[in-house]
Parts: sequence; structure tokens; C-alpha cells
Amino acid sequence: MVVSADGRTAYAADQGSNSVRVIDVARGEVTGTVAVGRVPAGLALTPDGGTRP
Repeated sequence: MVVSADGRTAYAADQGSNSVRVIDVARGEVTGTVAVGRVPAGLALTPDGGTRP
């Protein structure tokens, strides 16, 4: 699991469903699911919160 720099969003690898769950930390709720392929195991965020391949 990783948490955004502002602490508002967490991302958790869900190996059982081959996805990453997007979690609203304040509400404690899953707000989205991203399909990522087989058995996601490592997550990282860029320092500025952006994405890159």
C-alpha cells in the first residue's frame, strides 16, 4: 500500500483480483479499482503525485 503525498488517497495492491484499489482515506472507502494484470506486488508514487510507465 502507498499513500499520496497529501494523505488523502491510498492505493492497495489486490492480488486476488489482479487490481489496485483506490481508497479515500478520510472516508475509509474504496473509490475505484484499476485492473493491472497478474498478481500486483509493488506500488510506487512519483514525488509530485504524477504517473509514469
